[in-house]
Amino acid sequence: MREFLSLCIFFLTIQEALKRVAEASRAFQSLPPAGPLWDLQKSYPEFRRAMKNCRTRIEPLLKILLEHEMVSTRDYGKRLVEEKLEFLIEANDDILERVVRGLPAS
Repeated sequence: MREFLSLCIFFLTIQEALKRVAEASRAFQSLPPAGPLWDLQKSYPEFRRAMKNCRTRIEPLLKILLEHEMVSTRDYGKRLVEEKLEFLIEANDDILERVVRGLPAS
């Protein structure tokens, strides 16, 4: 019974993490693309603080998801923001490749 409860809690945690990552993705898509508008928004201290706050809340959830997908995150915290983004893109590609390999040929 204890293992079942632990498993339920784990899946609820993963479900909540996925929901929050999806919300963050939608919010990210509403940001302006790189260029003058992005530079203008980045110039405001309030915007930088809000982005840092979001990053500190989202990064632990991303690490949970990556570890669940058996992606090593041991040096993830030591990376710069740009390096973390590149790492996430590569991890996403690896996960999608594993999914495709697991699908039956049509």
